[in-house]
Amino acid sequence: MKRAVVAQRVKEAREGCGLNQTELAHRLGWKSHASIVAIEQGEKELKMWELLKIAEVLNIAPESLYGEQPIGPLSSPQILWRQKGAQSEAVCQEERHIYQHCEDYRLLEKLVVQPSFPLRELSKRDFNVQTANFDTVNRLADELHRELNLGDYPAEVLARRLEEDFGVILLSRPLENGSAACLRSGSDIVIVTNKNDVPWRQVFSLAHELFHIVTWSDSLIQAVQSNAALFQKNEQWADAFAGALLMPQQMIERDVYGRKLSYSVVVVMARKYGVSTQAMLWRLCHLRFLTVNAVQATLEDREFNEFDRSTYKEAFESAPSFGNRFLRLAYLVFESGKISKSRLARMLGVNLRDLEQYLSTNGFTLTDDKEIASCIG
Repeated sequence: MKRAVVAQRVKEAREGCGLNQTELAHRLGWKSHASIVAIEQGEKELKMWELLKIAEVLNIAPESLYGEQPIGPLSSPQILWRQKGAQSEAVCQEERHIYQHCEDYRLLEKLVVQPSFPLRELSKRDFNVQTANFDTVNRLADELHRELNLGDYPAEVLARRLEEDFGVILLSRPLENGSAACLRSGSDIVIVTNKNDVPWRQVFSLAHELFHIVTWSDSLIQAVQSNAALFQKNEQWADAFAGALLMPQQMIERDVYGRKLSYSVVVVMARKYGVSTQAMLWRLCHLRFLTVNAVQATLEDREFNEFDRSTYKEAFESAPSFGNRFLRLAYLVFESGKISKSRLARMLGVNLRDLEQYLSTNGFTLTDDKEIASCIG
């Protein structure tokens, strides 16, 4: 490999990703950007493992750093965004983060001794966006409710079931307002929710994206992404599915039976099922307990909105948290000595100096692990 060619290609690829030399060094796990400077000035001979690592971080084919192949991104699974950010480079960086997290997740699974029982496979369903109706979506939600064994209050267990039983990769990221994403490729299933959303909105987004995962087909994804009207219709069905999944019809009918639907009843029911009052009102509308006009009038009523906001603090404190399977796997792999502390910090997206505090906040600590002495035999 000619140093001058590699030097120029590394610089071009780095700049194409919108990274400065310090940022690239950080992603590579190097202490400073001095090595990047040396590489781009043609002063450092790259070892093959270093070249492969740089190509991996920059999401390009390794041969494009030294051969005649043009620099370009590796073929990656298609991500379905609910709403893309305004800046295309920001979207590309976010997608690279998602791909990297997926790779880290699968690596950790390989490095940890897995239990004897296998993860279950989340099956796909055929779904026609154009011919579907609310009954179709309700039936689909009922099927998933049984398959995932979600019980009476799905919001409390949905994330845990998807992570622990089906191996779905859940990722919470600070995204554009109202955005979320998902992808399904082979055995990889990833759902990304918006870290900036309130807890119940994140749970609703999780159920919304689950609809896309179970109805996923490459032809459908391509169709909705190339047709704005079809995309919007598919999003409406995803919202209806999320409402039906999180607010089971039999439970809602039991709660409403013999009651007048006052403001307080609607708010209490929304908190009970871990959803927004808006989602609860529309679910009651779909189940024909309220008219569309009644829902719209309630949502526009200042008195209702003030009463709803007055219960936010309690709802925040009681909102279900997402699972931590990725964190647990990473911690176990680190404690077994299979990854370094710096790599653990990189995987968790925290600075090395903040690692111990981050782990402590999530119920873990860095220790010299000791085996429990057996008293059997």
